[in-house]
Amino acid sequence: MKFKVRKGFVVHFARVVELPGGPDGEPRREIQTQTFWEGQTVVMEPQEAKEHLHKLEAVDKEASVYLDSRAVPIAAPAQTVNQAALGAAVAEAVTKALAAMRPQAA
Repeated sequence: MKFKVRKGFVVHFARVVELPGGPDGEPRREIQTQTFWEGQTVVMEPQEAKEHLHKLEAVDKEASVYLDSRAVPIAAPAQTVNQAALGAAVAEAVTKALAAMRPQAA
């Protein structure tokens, strides 16, 4: 899957790769660490992308489907804010703060 690193993020990840030339002709394993900066494109498997999903944007269809399948619906707040009560509370707090800053009469 192809992803693009979101603005303001950096992705560091490591993967184990098998390389030829191990003892007895068997492949040897090596850890490769890679860093991708904002705007760069990275190809990852689902298990590699899982911990970085908040840093990635989908580039291809497969990545879009994967990200959409991981989305969690968020319920709207049950109550709305009483704007009048909020305004009154802010006005009272500002009045108290200004009164506290005035010099005291001697």
